[in-house]
Order: sequence, then C-alpha cells, then structure tokens
Amino acid sequence: MRCAKLMMMGVAIVTSGCTPTAADTVALGDNFEAPEITIDEDFFHCQIQPLILTAQRCAEGGSDDSGGCHAQKSALRLVPLDQPTRCQEGRVIGAPSAESEVNLERIRAVVGVDAEASPFYRRPLGLDSHPRVIFDARSDEAALIRSWLSGGGA
Repeated sequence: MRCAKLMMMGVAIVTSGCTPTAADTVALGDNFEAPEITIDEDFFHCQIQPLILTAQRCAEGGSDDSGGCHAQKSALRLVPLDQPTRCQEGRVIGAPSAESEVNLERIRAVVGVDAEASPFYRRPLGLDSHPRVIFDARSDEAALIRSWLSGGGA
C-alpha cells in the first residue's frame, strides 16, 4: 500500500511539470569561499609522514612494486624524505623537513571534508581507485588517518 502511494506521488510530481529551476538552488553569493579544512600540521609531520607515508614507502614504492608509486605514477606526487622531521611529544622541533612540507601541501589539496570519504583515507584501503590495498580499515594506520582527518590529532 505504501509503495503504491509513493508511486502515485511520484507520477503526480512528474506529470505536474515540476522540474528544478534556478529558483530551486541556493545562491552562494559573489564572494563564496570553500570551507578550509583545518588539520594539525604537527600531527602530519610527526605521525602521518613517518608512520604511514615513509613506513609504507608511498613515494618510492616497495620492493615488489615497479617503483616510483607516488613519486612518478600518481596524480598525488609525494616526495621521499631525506631526513625525518624532528619531533618531541607530538610537536615539531624547529622546522619540518622541506620534503614533508611539500607532501603536506599536496595531501591537503585532496583530503576532503570528511575523514571517511577522503581519498587519502579510502584509496590505501582499496575502497576507491588504487593499484593495491596498503592496509586494512581496522589497522593502526587507518585509525591514525581517521584521527588526523577528524581533527583528533590536535
């Protein structure tokens, strides 16, 4: 009975000529700016870069890869680190390494507004286009990325 009512309502809408118009949209205004995603930069340099990007060899690829994963073969170009950023108690000491800064800026452009929907989270899990699964959704690495993208790193 419920399905029949819903179908009749749908037919009524279609036959009434109701189609979306410009009046059905929300004006964003002349000076619209996309929301800026706030992420903890120290958490990136002290946790994400060393424990995920460097440990998983995201830039250069592993020995079983044909090499150059995110350094050569991907739209997300990452730079391998010569020296890790110095950190103490989760905070950068001095300045982050130049390579880590480059990686942060490149990743910042693709993180998205929701941790669970972020390509940076989804692709290494094999949920979206990626040549291989890097780690499982229940892994420490996945939890670390979710925490960082959800603002838990601050």
